[in-house]
Amino acid sequence: MLENKIEQRFKEKMDKTKEIEMQKVKTIIENQERIERKNNIVIMRLENSSKNAKDRAIEFFKEKLEIQIEDKVKWVKEVGINKKLILVSLKDWEDKQEVMGEKGQLKGTKIYINHDLSREDRDIQCKLKEIAKQEREQGAEVKLGFRKIRINGN
Repeated sequence: MLENKIEQRFKEKMDKTKEIEMQKVKTIIENQERIERKNNIVIMRLENSSKNAKDRAIEFFKEKLEIQIEDKVKWVKEVGINKKLILVSLKDWEDKQEVMGEKGQLKGTKIYINHDLSREDRDIQCKLKEIAKQEREQGAEVKLGFRKIRINGN
C-alpha cells in the first residue's frame, strides 16, 4: 500500500517535471521566433503584378513611402493564395523603424504595413484592439502597445 502511494507520488512529480520542461522549451522557441521576426514587416493588400515580390516591395517603398530600401532588404516572400501579402525582412531594427514611421502616409489606401507577429501575438493584439475600441467609445483615453494597453493612464 505504501509502495503504491510512493510510486504514485513519484509519477506525479515526474509528470510535473516533464510539464515544466516542456513549458521551458516552448518559451525558448517562442522567444527565438520573436527574435527572428524582429526586423520583419508584413505588407497587406499590395496589388499583384508581373514583377517578383522583391521588386514589388522596393517599388512600393520608393513610390508610396518615398524610402530607398534596396540595400536594406534581406529577403522578400509572397504569402497567401492571391499573393497580396508580402513578408519583408530588413537588415536591422532601425530600417524597420524608418518604414513603420512612414506607414502613416498610407492613410486612405487599402494597403497596410504591420509587424510580423506570431499567431499568438496577433490574437493578443486583436483582443487588445477590441478592448481599446470599446473603451474609446466610452470616452476613455487609450494607448495601445505590444501586449499591453493603457486606459486613462492606468
